Amino acid sequence: MIIYGAILVKKYNLISILAEFTNKATDHAKHHLDSPYLADIEIDRQLLRVLQTQARMSITELAERVNLSATPCARRIKRLEDAGIITGYHTKTDAQKLGYPLAVFIAISMDRHTAERFEQFERKIQSFDEVISCSIVTGRTEDYLIKVRVRDMALMRIFIT
Repeated sequence: MIIYGAILVKKYNLISILAEFTNKATDHAKHHLDSPYLADIEIDRQLLRVLQTQARMSITELAERVNLSATPCARRIKRLEDAGIITGYHTKTDAQKLGYPLAVFIAISMDRHTAERFEQFERKIQSFDEVISCSIVTGRTEDYLIKVRVRDMALMRIFIT
């Protein structure tokens, strides 16, 4: 899981989720070369690629980019939202212009490795506006890697104490 401010979001690329979501159907479609489902999957992937970079594009523009008319395009997007593949739309901001020029990555090791302790940490970390992301780390001694945005080193020191 990754935490953006106070919003918890699954940390997966939408294209990967779609591939996982459609795996069985794709396997079935491969055995039927005339299956229209293969084309459907590719159109959904194209939609997701465009939306990941330009989520504010109008349905009309989006439909043109993937060679659909507006109504089927809107239906596909709705289906992807209903299936939980598209989980939301987000705004990117410029941290420099907002006065938070310093990005700091902090590795965190937990004192206890219990489900309750991890849940407690994840709840607490959501309360800090400075935390941009929080990722679980494996294969190292650290348990989490958080990305923090602060105005300067003095505020970073206050944050970590």
